[in-house]
Amino acid sequence: MIGDYFQPLQLPKKYKSIYDKREDCLTKEKILNVSFMKEFRNAINIFIFLRVFALANSEAVGGFLYYFFPQKSDRSESL
Repeated sequence: MIGDYFQPLQLPKKYKSIYDKREDCLTKEKILNVSFMKEFRNAINIFIFLRVFALANSEAVGGFLYYFFPQKSDRSESL
């Protein structure tokens, strides 16, 4: 069968530990990058949802967003 010709590479013992450490680092890095991107996308999606919802229901959510994200001119007047 094809599997008989393509055996996984067997590294000698002294190199194997270095290789395993390198693999662990790469895996951790990938996991961190993926989780950060998921959080970033979630934050953007929530913000977009609130903005769209504010257009649909301007009195309730619009007031909420206006409180947290005031315009520059409104800030200068309040000070």
